[in-house]
Amino acid sequence: MLRFQKLTFKARETAQSAQDIAARHENQYIKPVLLLAAQVARKGGVVPHLVTKVGIRPEALSQVIHRAIARLTKVRAGNLMN
Repeated sequence: MLRFQKLTFKARETAQSAQDIAARHENQYIKPVLLLAAQVARKGGVVPHLVTKVGIRPEALSQVIHRAIARLTKVRAGNLMN
């Protein structure tokens, strides 16, 4: 169980963003790929800066991440969907 109050402000923002992404994509759990999506989407954040430094466009990485999210199992009204 994640103790939200123990996280830093930035970590809480990332977890909340990942939870929002999970809900939009009908995912039941916050998976690492959802946390990565939240970090890459953060404008002015460390992750977009780092991936740019190593020669990767954050937009391109975001597209790859969203394709991976689309493949996750979805939950709709109590039914599992692949």
